[in-house]
Amino acid sequence: MRDHMGAEGECDLRDLGVAVFWPMTEALFGAEASKEKHPDLYQLFDDIDTGFPKAIRGKKIPAVVEGVEKANVVFRKMLDAHHAAPAQCPVGPIMSMYDRMLGPSKAPLTCQFATSAWWGGQGNTVPATMWTFAQVLADEKWRRMAYAEVDQKFTGPDAQGKIDFEQLDFLTAALKETLRLKTFSVAWRIMNEDTVVKTGSGQEYLLKKNSALGVHWVLRHMDPTIYADAHQFRPTRFLNGQEENRGVPWSWAPFSAGTHKCSGYSLAILEIPVVMAYMLREYDMEVLDSLPGMDWSASFGLVGADGTACRIRYKRRR
Repeated sequence: MRDHMGAEGECDLRDLGVAVFWPMTEALFGAEASKEKHPDLYQLFDDIDTGFPKAIRGKKIPAVVEGVEKANVVFRKMLDAHHAAPAQCPVGPIMSMYDRMLGPSKAPLTCQFATSAWWGGQGNTVPATMWTFAQVLADEKWRRMAYAEVDQKFTGPDAQGKIDFEQLDFLTAALKETLRLKTFSVAWRIMNEDTVVKTGSGQEYLLKKNSALGVHWVLRHMDPTIYADAHQFRPTRFLNGQEENRGVPWSWAPFSAGTHKCSGYSLAILEIPVVMAYMLREYDMEVLDSLPGMDWSASFGLVGADGTACRIRYKRRR
């Protein structure tokens, strides 16, 4: 992060995503997945991420296919080196988990899982981090609360490298509010039996057995009967004792819910506030421009930012 940003300067809001991309990738997958060893990884990620919204609509996008194949080669070389000399080429917890579950004989499948987790995780983590930074820094009240939490409560890792995540309740609340506002997740389920549902207006609909049902969580996230002033960014909604959605089923579900809930939830909800805490502890940051709009055509998981420039000024804190 320091190498990317330097001591002070200005950058576009989106560059904060690049700044956190590399430490996240290296920490989760291994030292070989670094900017120094494989500087092309970010371009591969961008190629996949840019084309994926079209790919999921059934179009074959060559840049996506090529990006996935090349990224898979990186992870395969890293895993082969790890198997040959574990001490000389350690891998991160994600790669290690898949390797333990599948075993060395399934190395190709391990690397496919790793490639999927790498893109899927970063594809949502990077914009979630960017948007949370933007909205916290753009409002002086939230900005002050974020810096107060980092300076007064956050101690970072202890002697054993453990972090007390409860020290970051405000930044966690800010992330949850960001996910409420920026999520574009659709949960797909197959109907097990014919079911009649009734809307609030009294209209009835028959959902037939074996039909696919898309549950758009954004409708719950923007429901004014659950969240007052639903379009406003107000992270205090998610602070303990202040939850507006307490007791309302499925009122907050950016990772979906139930048996098929996204497996990345536990990691993301801890990882992003910690990354933000480290950056805020390192730099004084402020937003110089109006925040960008939302580009719904670039939506997968989270809604992307449109092309409007948004500058961030930062300076190393003493």
